[in-house]
Amino acid sequence: MNAQLIRQQIASYKSYINSREYRDNYKWEALQHFQDNWNINAPDFKTMYDKSLFESPLHNVWKQKNWYPKEIMLRFIDLNVDMVRQLFRNLFDEDFHLGLRIEMVHQQCEDLFKELQQKDRKVMDHYHGGYQVITQYLALRYPEKYATCQFPAFYRFMQQVQAKTLPIEQDLERYFKVCQMLYKGFIAKDVELLELHKKQLRGRYYQGASLLLVEGVIGRSIYGAT
Repeated sequence: MNAQLIRQQIASYKSYINSREYRDNYKWEALQHFQDNWNINAPDFKTMYDKSLFESPLHNVWKQKNWYPKEIMLRFIDLNVDMVRQLFRNLFDEDFHLGLRIEMVHQQCEDLFKELQQKDRKVMDHYHGGYQVITQYLALRYPEKYATCQFPAFYRFMQQVQAKTLPIEQDLERYFKVCQMLYKGFIAKDVELLELHKKQLRGRYYQGASLLLVEGVIGRSIYGAT
């Protein structure tokens, strides 16, 4: 990857974060909400899950047109709360290989989806078969290690910074390694960007280390304001 081109992508994000169009604070609000509410051992797992996944009135990442991952997971909880609780235990267990954890979640969601369809044939998708929702869960749980993967944006970003080889969608380990490199090698050292970000948050929401700024930089490569 070309370091100068990476800095150009970061400069584009700095222009966005310093503009009136900036609307990304909801991401840090959602992260704080999850950190405050998530408890895998909660007696009322459904209520805990519902409260943990923040739904911003302006940027609801969990419910959009033809996109209902939270709603489906709540229905899965109604079907088998113990299975869903174990699903998240498996996903968040850092002692196991990432690919194995994701494969297990995919299979468990498929099993729950088949059971749900027996009760409601109108349900056409569970939205957990790819990587976006699962990586979003990981990013909320371990924000300093993971970032939500929107593959088209990542692919475009790697094109723009002239990566020697372009990524494939299944290679999440490469995605997370690139995110870590961008954060440690560029963003964490960019005093101007960090100050602009701090100014936007104004002491609110999540203040700890996270890869959310990396998500923002990558997202700008294809979507513009995210």
